[in-house]
Amino acid sequence: MDFTSCGQINNYVKSIDMQQKWQQKKQSGDLSADGTKSVSQWVEEQKNKFSQNDNGGSGDKTLTGIRNKLSCGGKLSPSEMRYLQKKDPIAYAQAMDVEAERAAYIRELKKCRTKEEVQRFKMSHAAKALTTVNSVMNDPNIPQEKKLSAVMSEQQKMSAIDKETAEFVKSGEYSALPTERERLKAEKDMEKAKAEEKRCKDSNEKAAEQERKPVHKDENGNKTEKKVSAHKKEKPRFTEEQAKNTPEARKVRRARAKAAYEENKDSYAKAILTSHASDIDNKA
Repeated sequence: MDFTSCGQINNYVKSIDMQQKWQQKKQSGDLSADGTKSVSQWVEEQKNKFSQNDNGGSGDKTLTGIRNKLSCGGKLSPSEMRYLQKKDPIAYAQAMDVEAERAAYIRELKKCRTKEEVQRFKMSHAAKALTTVNSVMNDPNIPQEKKLSAVMSEQQKMSAIDKETAEFVKSGEYSALPTERERLKAEKDMEKAKAEEKRCKDSNEKAAEQERKPVHKDENGNKTEKKVSAHKKEKPRFTEEQAKNTPEARKVRRARAKAAYEENKDSYAKAILTSHASDIDNKA
C-alpha cells in the first residue's frame, strides 16, 4: 500500500506551474517564453538552501539541521524547538502548527478499526492539504511569497503525517487491524451462528412438545399425559462461541476495544480540561 502524500502535493504544485506558465505565455504572446520562476522550482531551491552551508562557513548548521528534519517529517526535540524559536520565529510558528497536526493525527489514527479506515483517514488529510494549497494558490489577494510559504507548510505537515503513518505500520498496529472484508465476515459468521442456534432451539422445543401426548382419562375423568421416547436434542453446527473465536472476529474485537480505549482516553482528558477551566473561571 502506498501511503505517500507529499508526492500528491508536489504533483499538484507542478500542475499549477504548468497552468501559470501557459497563462504567462498567452499574456505575453510569446509561446516559447519560460516565464517566471515556478512554485516547484522555488520549493526545490528552498530545500537546497536549507541543506547547504554558505561557502564562507558562516551558515548555521544547527538551524539547517532543524529545517532538514522538519522537511523530512521529523519530530523536533524541546531543545530544537527552543533554538528554532530563537533563530527563526516564523519557522517556529509553522513547526508548532505541524506538531499540533501530528498530535491530532496520531490520536485519530489509533481509533481506526480497519485497514481501509486508516487509508481513508490518511487520504482525507492529503485531500485537505491539496484543498488548502489550491485555495491559497488561486487567491489573487495573497502575495506570492506567502503562497510559497503556505505550500512549504502543507508539505511539512504531510511529511509529518507520512512519517507517523509509517511508524504506525512499522509498529505492527496496522497489520493487527482487520480488513473491511474480514470485518464483514466476522459479522456474517455471528449472524449465521445466531440463526443456527435459534433453529436448533426451535427444533428441540417442537420435538419436546410432540413427545407429550394425551393418553386416557383417569377414574376422576382427568386427562393424563405420558412421555414417549426422549428426543435426542439437536446441537447447532456453528455456535456463537465459535463465531467469536474465528481469526477475523478476534481481530475485529481487539480493534474495537482499542478504539474504544482511545476514545475514552480522549473523553477523560477533555473532561479534566473542562473541569480545570471551570475551576479557573470560578476562582476568577
